[in-house]
Amino acid sequence: FQGPKSADDDDDIRDKLEESLVREVISEVYEKQFREITALGPNIISILVGIHSKETILRLNIYLENGTVGCCCIVNEQVREAFKRNVSTRESLKKALQDPPKLAQIDSESFSTYN
Repeated sequence: FQGPKSADDDDDIRDKLEESLVREVISEVYEKQFREITALGPNIISILVGIHSKETILRLNIYLENGTVGCCCIVNEQVREAFKRNVSTRESLKKALQDPPKLAQIDSESFSTYN
């Protein structure tokens, strides 16, 4: 897993997200209905939400360096992550956490959105 591009890879990446702002917005959006977990690397905050049900559990990764929110869920017994990029303000972070990025599966028969 490589995760999203780093700030060095993309010229239009905005300012970094501040850790204290991210933690504040997480607490505001999810109140006490989340659990912080071990992150995939430095400058990433990872949380679990919807932890009371297998059907609603999601892992959210907030990549501080490049302003990206990743949403992981299980699809066909594999973990998949969808990304929302250019999250650089309190309001855009709050919106991304309230409506996390969604995975879509397209096949010849149907179009489905997961999570």
